[in-house]
Amino acid sequence: MSNPFDLRGPEFLVFYVILGAVVTLVIASLRRRSERAVEVRVPLTDYLKIAYLRGGPDEALRVAAVALMDRGLVEVVDAHHLKATPAQMPAGLQRTEERLLESCKDPTRASAIVDDVSLKITVTTECEGQLVRAGLLPDDNVKADRQWLLIVGSSLLGLVALVKIVLALGRGRTNVGLLIAAVVAFVYVLYRVANPFRTLAGETMLADLRQLFSALKDRTVSLATPGGAHELALLAAVFGIGSLPAGHGLVAEELFRKPQSESSSSCGSGGACGSSCGGGCGGGCGGCGS
Repeated sequence: MSNPFDLRGPEFLVFYVILGAVVTLVIASLRRRSERAVEVRVPLTDYLKIAYLRGGPDEALRVAAVALMDRGLVEVVDAHHLKATPAQMPAGLQRTEERLLESCKDPTRASAIVDDVSLKITVTTECEGQLVRAGLLPDDNVKADRQWLLIVGSSLLGLVALVKIVLALGRGRTNVGLLIAAVVAFVYVLYRVANPFRTLAGETMLADLRQLFSALKDRTVSLATPGGAHELALLAAVFGIGSLPAGHGLVAEELFRKPQSESSSSCGSGGACGSSCGGGCGGGCGGCGS
């Protein structure tokens, strides 16, 4: 077998892409094997924790606001603002719900609720600990194992690329931009593969909840009537606010749509529920020196 570092630029790029794909698959397999399968006997029933498991603090706050709206504790002031309706704090609320009502004593932009750092801390404190203890979100040991896998995979790909770049520069070749871009791209992919938000048990739990509540999603029209507040909150928690009945879903999506300046590029027409426009790892021109 010939030395891969003696390959010409285009051939080495092909080799490197194959190597990167193999390393990514190995890291993904090792991560899955390293996370013990935690059997959660009782499914989640708290809409706030379900929403947190699915989409983190931002999504939990969105769903909490929608749940309070449906219970009549928060009213829609206009297309983008909410306001708490009760003069006194009702009993029996979760801490996040109480803090959200406090933040909406005056008309408040709904998208600002999701960006409120103190609210994020509150919902994280209320939800994350139980989800971690249940094995649905990674604890410190799982995070450490994932970090080790990421370091190993990134170091291997980085070392291979570094050797090739040094050899290319030593031979007077400076067109290594595309190889550098490939390294950055694969490190990003490895990070996403090695460090997902949920554990395997969390993914299984979310899949089970979607199956469990699939019948509820199929009859969303009936939920538009008063009295289905608990079911509506669970529906939004499991499937997102876009799954709500037309009257609820359209209002909620419009409420939480963040204002964009005319000069900003669009992230898509439906970007209400927390997906961001992440930039990719742009590739440069040129080969990777032979």
